[in-house]
Amino acid sequence: MKKYLAVLMACLLTVAGLAGCGEKVTATELVDAMKAQWEDASSIEAEMNIDGTIKISSNGISMEMMLELAGKLQTVKDKGSIIDMGITVSAAGQKQAMDMQMISVKDGDKEKVYTYQNDIWSYSEADKGDQDSSSQLSKLMNDKMEWTLEKDTEKVDGEEAYVLTSTVNGKDLMDAFSEMAEVSESDIEDMAKDVDLSKLNLDIVWFISKEDKTPLKAEVDFGDSLNQLFEGTELAGSKIELSFEITDFGFDTVKSIKVPDEALAAETPTEPATQPTETETSQVQSSDVGTSTQPSTEDYEAAAKAVNETGKFSLYDSYSESGMTGTLPAGYRCDYASDTMVTLSDESYEVNVTYTLNGKSLYDEEDLASQVTSWVDYMKEDTENYQNVTATEVQKETIGGKEVSYILVTYQAFGDRQYQEYHAWVDGGAAFGMAEIVSSGPEATAQELITPFVEGLTF
Repeated sequence: MKKYLAVLMACLLTVAGLAGCGEKVTATELVDAMKAQWEDASSIEAEMNIDGTIKISSNGISMEMMLELAGKLQTVKDKGSIIDMGITVSAAGQKQAMDMQMISVKDGDKEKVYTYQNDIWSYSEADKGDQDSSSQLSKLMNDKMEWTLEKDTEKVDGEEAYVLTSTVNGKDLMDAFSEMAEVSESDIEDMAKDVDLSKLNLDIVWFISKEDKTPLKAEVDFGDSLNQLFEGTELAGSKIELSFEITDFGFDTVKSIKVPDEALAAETPTEPATQPTETETSQVQSSDVGTSTQPSTEDYEAAAKAVNETGKFSLYDSYSESGMTGTLPAGYRCDYASDTMVTLSDESYEVNVTYTLNGKSLYDEEDLASQVTSWVDYMKEDTENYQNVTATEVQKETIGGKEVSYILVTYQAFGDRQYQEYHAWVDGGAAFGMAEIVSSGPEATAQELITPFVEGLTF
């Protein structure tokens, strides 16, 4: 996960650089002023907001996610950088929120990286680069980009602004990532091995104050190019809409990079946790709830493998300090596992299940039902992809020995293919354990479809 966080951080830094650098002959004075401010600043900070909709289709299974990210970037020349992010992902009627922070501090010939995720600080080291991010970006953009100064100015928060526009190619963007992040060029290529990055183009609009030529806002839109990436792959037909803006730029406003004590404590090595034996994991009792049987690491593939080997999984909600364990039903495999979410599927991909744990400090039953209703409303509006959408009221039954509340959603997608979605939850005391079951197989009752996924739950 650190690898992907590093790429995300590099992406945000890169886009900020894309917005601030560039060269256009008819706008020489403006661009020179921007370049000088960007490269000479002792520090740079900015606010970031990202909104996206991701509709993924593969092997006849569809999933839709909505992404919202709000963050702040601070970078100090020769010292390091901080990026704070609040991320909200909505899918299948559920909303998951997560806070992340990455602090990078230069220390002699090395760079110390502190990462905060899932309420835990982790620490790593990397060789310090020869150049600051702004220098790398400025050099890259001078070589790669052409800017157009629009004829008319626009108002940004009441201030008149020049408008610069440009387009950057995805391959050039990934080349920048490999220089900036703790990710080699081969790693970048491996993460994007199934797509043609040359098809990716970002449209960038940069608004610059007419009065003092300081940056006011940058808008970045991927347009339709993200969808073209998946042509000829198993994800062909997926639809991704992604755009973000960068605002509230500040120059020479940050004096230092401060690392909190709890992050510094992560530098001290701890004894690695020993993996439970097969006998131990087969004897999980209710007192073990909250202690994950899969590794609590960034390697989610390894975590899913552990679930498949042990037949057990566990989730933990830090807000309510509660946990839930479950068993892997026969004929199913784990595709993804973390401390906050587990996904399962059968061999034919006709049934897909997502488990989450929702603490009562943040959710009540009305919230859970409201999230499903919002998902249904969205599908009803998206008539291009969903037809004949119906949803029941909240139903309550004893299923698999548990008191289960659920909402059944039915719809057609991918032509005339019929889907059933059971959004089911069990009251576990301090939290609700939720199983979202999506089936494109034969029609099934709540007892038939929900039972295998709730009967093994323990809180």
